[in-house]
Amino acid sequence: MTDPAAPPPAAPPAAPPASPPATPPATPPAVSRPEWLPEAHWDTTANSIKPEFGQHYAEVSAFHQAETEKRNALAARKPEDIKFEIKLPETVKVPDGMDLRINDNDPRVPVIREMALKRGWDQDTVNELVALDAQQQIAAHAAEQTRIAEADAKLGANAKGRKEAVGNWLKGMKDRNELSGEEYEAVRVYATDAETVTALEKIMAKANGSVPGHNPGNPPPPAPVRQADRWYPETAQKVS
Repeated sequence: MTDPAAPPPAAPPAAPPASPPATPPATPPAVSRPEWLPEAHWDTTANSIKPEFGQHYAEVSAFHQAETEKRNALAARKPEDIKFEIKLPETVKVPDGMDLRINDNDPRVPVIREMALKRGWDQDTVNELVALDAQQQIAAHAAEQTRIAEADAKLGANAKGRKEAVGNWLKGMKDRNELSGEEYEAVRVYATDAETVTALEKIMAKANGSVPGHNPGNPPPPAPVRQADRWYPETAQKVS
């Protein structure tokens, strides 16, 4: 009898599966300056916001808050809260004899108050407008004084007396109802011009026959005559 066949040899164990290759760590994306951040506050070396930006932001925030409160306070004002005061620069002086004051009945006052409320003008801005108007009044006053001085020079040494005489004559006409109040004022304001005073003097002379303080009809004094001309008038006539 033959031996049974030997069993086949066992198969070697299967090799374990190969592990996948390790994935390298991902590179972090590059950090860039935010669009809202000014370049002055971005550190290009560290790619980060500079530390002093925090102080800058705090200053800007405080400024914005102060401006907001200021605008709200200006908007809450009433017209009577806007004051009109004359505050001139130190280099500008009010001339002697000039009465510079605020006229509360000036029609520009309510207009400026309305504009100040509408435009958000503060008190300093209103003061500058008032000072500008005051300086214009001072300049006009100076020009008027110069004009009067030139007119007085034309009227001569007795300019003051001649103007007073004309003014008194006009007032007398008003007091006698020969001139209305409006007519008197219309003429009186021009009685400082040399030409107006001279014209009124001529009218006064026609009405009264003379003008107090001035007589434009008097002829000039005669020229002096030499003694030789008095002794020998015929010779003087021939020589002339």
